Amino acid sequence: MEEVKDRRMLERISIDGAKICYRMQDEGSLHSRFSAPVPLSDLTWNSIRFEADASLTTGEIVDLQILIPGEKKIRVRGYLIWNSRSDQKEHNYVVVQLLPFGQGTEYNPVTTREALKMIINKFKSKSADF
Repeated sequence: MEEVKDRRMLERISIDGAKICYRMQDEGSLHSRFSAPVPLSDLTWNSIRFEADASLTTGEIVDLQILIPGEKKIRVRGYLIWNSRSDQKEHNYVVVQLLPFGQGTEYNPVTTREALKMIINKFKSKSADF
């Protein structure tokens, strides 16, 4: 049988105890709330995969809070690019591709990219190999 290779180019990092809180951008008023924390499955410096409690629609912009034990909270935004319900769990697995990093409201701050890279480098050696 032929071995299937992972086509993703970036190394994905899994961090024990990491969580995500999310909210849809169209609900992004000052009064809308983030979801309760849900497990973060893995991340790269430009994408995040997590378990969502709700069925989310691809193409939507999502605000995220990344919560890693012992680290400062990271806020980031991205497009929901993949959503799949698992047969074994009640949660949807979701992938969010982060908005580009730069200046302006259409971008995530460059400082956020640097924070993500530092987290990835810190936990890279501790992460399981995918």
